[in-house]
Amino acid sequence: MATRIRTLTSQILSAQRLAVQISVVAIVATAASACLSESQEPSTAPPYQPITSIQDIMLSLVDPAADAIWESVATIMTFGNIEERRPSTEEEWQALHREGVRLVEATNLLLIPGRDAARPGFQSEYPGIELEPDEIMVLIDEDRATWNRLLGNYYQASLSMLRAIEERDVDRMFDEGGPLDVTCEQCHLTYWYPNQFIPPISTVE
Repeated sequence: MATRIRTLTSQILSAQRLAVQISVVAIVATAASACLSESQEPSTAPPYQPITSIQDIMLSLVDPAADAIWESVATIMTFGNIEERRPSTEEEWQALHREGVRLVEATNLLLIPGRDAARPGFQSEYPGIELEPDEIMVLIDEDRATWNRLLGNYYQASLSMLRAIEERDVDRMFDEGGPLDVTCEQCHLTYWYPNQFIPPISTVE
């Protein structure tokens, strides 16, 4: 009888230990599954973090790239002299290609939301003509569609210029220079100096 009791008790304890082990395994499995689900859930935070301003991109990428391209293909007339500027060497064409890439890819940087117009503390050099950074941001934020449309125009013009460089077509570079300048100025007149006074052209009768 005592032997049967000890055997029964041993079986009960074994069953209890097995139940505890199963419970522990279930808890660990549940926790692992929860961690896996959390890791598989898409993050709501954007994958980019803009740290520079629109002004920084213009001064660091757009302006120097556009100037380098415009100045590489030019006809400069001075008193008694005509200077024709044309890229001719492999190094010159490769350098222009790098500038063209910067010109195009700057568009994608400018399209990223959450970017300030200028660095903190920056103030307009010509108040009343040029808008302040916070005024520029109000215009952009209130009508993001117009901002995107103007940047789309600039993208197409800069892409056409890049294609002309890739084809090493100097005549096409001349032709694309005007539309590129127009798209830049359209954006400036909308956000940078919309209050600029342009005097009417007088006609001589």
